[in-house]
Amino acid sequence: MSQFRSQEKLEGDIRPIVTNVLNFSKGGDGQPTLISFEDARTLFHEFGHGLHGLLSTSRIGRFPAPTSRPTSSSSPRSFSSTG
Repeated sequence: MSQFRSQEKLEGDIRPIVTNVLNFSKGGDGQPTLISFEDARTLFHEFGHGLHGLLSTSRIGRFPAPTSRPTSSSSPRSFSSTG
């Protein structure tokens, strides 16, 4: 998950802007793109980080609440996660 803007309430009701960037292999000509179970699991895991970024409430943007530690299952090969 990357954040372009953090949520905060100190200087007004500022809404966050977050994104998840996917890196899946494209299917062949005329074939659907299929992902593995592990890629689907990682997709939903990273989606959870996105929801956390969107739904956390904090007065000060640099200290989002609730805080959580990074997990070892975040996969840099599948996602660009700089936040």
